[in-house]
Amino acid sequence: MEQSRLKNPARQFYRGRLYANRIEVSPAQLSHRAIIFAPHQDDETLGCGGTILRKNRLGQMSKLSS
Repeated sequence: MEQSRLKNPARQFYRGRLYANRIEVSPAQLSHRAIIFAPHQDDETLGCGGTILRKNRLGQMSKLSS
């Protein structure tokens, strides 16, 4: 089943588009302050979850307000 999912043309297309638009951020850039505005529940997780996680791993403080 895993092999058939990887051969799905639509999945390959969307996965390629996601990786094509990805921007690598260095630890030095992650040390800057950031404000994340999330107008709807889960927007911060869906849109910036990876950045929040990486900042926390580098010891940056994160506060979320809803």
